[in-house]
Amino acid sequence: MGAVYQMLAFLRRDWRLARSSTMGFAWQAAAIIFATPTLYYLGRLVRPGAPSLAAYGGDYFTFAVLGIAFSGFFASVMGACAAAVRQEQVGGTLDVLLTVPASLPTLAAGASLWPVLLAAAQSLLYVGLGLTMFHIDLANVNILGVAVIIGLTTIVAGALGLLAVAFVLLFRRADPLTGIMVGVGAMLGGVFYPTEILPAQARLVAQFVPLTPALHGLRLAIMRGADLSRLASSIAVLLVWCAVAVPASLGAARAALLEAKRSGTASGYG
Repeated sequence: MGAVYQMLAFLRRDWRLARSSTMGFAWQAAAIIFATPTLYYLGRLVRPGAPSLAAYGGDYFTFAVLGIAFSGFFASVMGACAAAVRQEQVGGTLDVLLTVPASLPTLAAGASLWPVLLAAAQSLLYVGLGLTMFHIDLANVNILGVAVIIGLTTIVAGALGLLAVAFVLLFRRADPLTGIMVGVGAMLGGVFYPTEILPAQARLVAQFVPLTPALHGLRLAIMRGADLSRLASSIAVLLVWCAVAVPASLGAARAALLEAKRSGTASGYG
């Protein structure tokens, strides 16, 4: 229970800081409100029943809304902790934060909690607008499949985020890894278009991008009501990512933290 209380303390702190700027919430919501109709009308340019969309029921608008909403959530989970660490680092308060008697995973989760919850709300707003304004069909959604895919993907993104934290601690620079992953995911992960339309070599590389199985599985679970047996390939790939990324990222983050403490460079500009 101590870890839960520590994470809630982070959440209370970040909420107090965030609510002082309500215009930020308004601008973020407005961007989503304007982006959703844009996606809808762009989707009308795509021929219904296109072969590349057949696996998802042929609806490009729902395909795109889910891709953009979930890729944004993935990016937030991955980048939240590194951004928080960099902010504390530049403010000269990271050394104080590291004296908190909490484990590395607890500190990482606590620092990420508010931006991740905000990103989840933004993703739900995308889907909610699509549902209420443009009547996307969610009648067949498989809740269990959605929960499994989102849970595994969150673990993968959080693990990759710890690698970004290690970079920030070692080099005292802003995190470049999240931006790279977001860019690669947008190009190869199936965010805006099915990976089936990519050249053969690009499709091969896309299989090693975590957003590829995540979005494929999520869309099947939401748009086609796929059960866990039909999601098995996506789940298997995400489990491999978890098995590799979690221990590697924890080791890298701990090593970077020890080096930053040893050299006395935890805080400050590079």
